[in-house]
Amino acid sequence: MNHPEPEYCNHCREALLDGRCTNVDCPLSPTPVVEPKPEPRDIAVIYTTIDRLRKRRKFKTLKGAQKFAHRWVGETPEMGGWYAVSGDGWGKIEVDGATLRELFPKAF
Repeated sequence: MNHPEPEYCNHCREALLDGRCTNVDCPLSPTPVVEPKPEPRDIAVIYTTIDRLRKRRKFKTLKGAQKFAHRWVGETPEMGGWYAVSGDGWGKIEVDGATLRELFPKAF
């Protein structure tokens, strides 16, 4: 029974697995790309309407704050000085701990 000859890395002479070096210290070894986790934040989003409904929610991530804000005023609301207003003028979003540009990047 003939077994194929094992292949070795040209740099460190470690065995190859699927054509890749298995030695994590070898510069030819594939380095896994690890996305850094976003830092937890304290973001408060306040939604108010012209008929005085008020909802205040706190979020640890920008993604959660965006989801809440987009639900109430859309992804591209009209921008005021420190607030965002829905296209129909019914609802307003204010934010603390993030910027309006971060909450609504498509609106800028």
